[in-house]
Amino acid sequence: MTYEYEDMLDRINALLKDKSQQLSEGSKLKSSEAPDVAKLGTTKTAWRNFDLMVTEIGRKHEHMMSYIAAELGCEATLGPDNIMILMGKFQGKHIERLYKKYLEHYVKCTNCKGYKTQLDKDASTRLYMLECQACGASKSVATIKAGFQAVRRGERAKERQKIV
Repeated sequence: MTYEYEDMLDRINALLKDKSQQLSEGSKLKSSEAPDVAKLGTTKTAWRNFDLMVTEIGRKHEHMMSYIAAELGCEATLGPDNIMILMGKFQGKHIERLYKKYLEHYVKCTNCKGYKTQLDKDASTRLYMLECQACGASKSVATIKAGFQAVRRGERAKERQKIV
């Protein structure tokens, strides 16, 4: 009778080790590469490895780009080879801080602390749902508020003339 319990305990221990190994694999990012930021002229900043970092975490370019632009209070566009171009001068450390903040809010699972998650927009509620592939947990995350929209020279006057 004690042999049955020992056998059962051995099987449970083996299952727990296998599960914890799977969870620990999902809790790390493949690489902790820093954003490669360079100046473009006097008024623009380019994030050259933006495409690599977005595909690594499995998110859409537009979602992360709108988050970064809203947090920095600037306009952003996708350039050739999916390089993110920001209108304004920014240092790499500021963009890296925002990238880590994005990971905390829109990628990292709150239950198992893993990064194997999927972000989907629910059509009926219009909320973004973060679903963990490792532990199966899901939660709703905040939508990104519309960021700063710059007004070019003369556009404000044109808008005033339309109102009158």
